[in-house]
Amino acid sequence: MQNDSPYLNSTLGLIISDTKILMTSFLSCRVQHVRREGNSVAHELAKRAIQAEADECWVADLPEPIAQFVIRDKSNV
Repeated sequence: MQNDSPYLNSTLGLIISDTKILMTSFLSCRVQHVRREGNSVAHELAKRAIQAEADECWVADLPEPIAQFVIRDKSNV
């Protein structure tokens, strides 16, 4: 992203900037576009977060609805 980009000070620009900084802490890191069909887990987690009345933490098993989306995404990537 260029310094004169109109997105630099936008929310998206700040997220991208932070992500680039965090990526430098890994020995290897790759960013890849994933089509919507292969990213239903992220969509469902976002919806769940919006609807949640409290924080959730899963230690061992995913909730069944989320696990189903993981299986679907694995077949669509």
